[in-house]
Amino acid sequence: MKKHKMTKRLILALGIICLSVTGVRADSVNEKEITYADPTIYVENGKYYRAANYSQTEKDEIKRQLGIPAGKKVLLCPARLSPEKGHLAFLRLVSKTRQKENLVLLLSGEGPLQEDIRRTAEQENLDVRLLGFQDQDAMIRLYAIADLFVLPSLSDPNPLTCIEACWAGKPLLVSEHVGNNPEL
Repeated sequence: MKKHKMTKRLILALGIICLSVTGVRADSVNEKEITYADPTIYVENGKYYRAANYSQTEKDEIKRQLGIPAGKKVLLCPARLSPEKGHLAFLRLVSKTRQKENLVLLLSGEGPLQEDIRRTAEQENLDVRLLGFQDQDAMIRLYAIADLFVLPSLSDPNPLTCIEACWAGKPLLVSEHVGNNPEL
């Protein structure tokens, strides 16, 4: 019961975004206790734990479908393709590593830097997959095959993707500009 009360307090404190990370549904919270901004959003981050339960056979099949060669390490960066997310600087940094041929970087998201990212990846000879927007089920599959979650943001106050990666059991590599990095 203590866990339920703590989660309920978290839901009340957030106000705008209600996270169901321990099975407490947002609609179980007493409406009289909350002043919501409009609209209220319900995000089921708790679903991401399923990514940790995929079998190796299932992971191999997902990689095959994406054309990812066996033996390559998969880095996942689910973020808007915009300057504050730090994609271009991260690509330039990765291009200087000795292991760049053994890496595949999956970028899920859309944004104004898509062509710049594509061009930089080609110039630096990096295996970068621009996947566009991915729904929650697709993201769970991507977390399942990821060897490392990456968020090189230059400014990102409290990204939910870090929480998702933790739920999925993934190691995280985040910049010091990611607001929740001390807790991670």
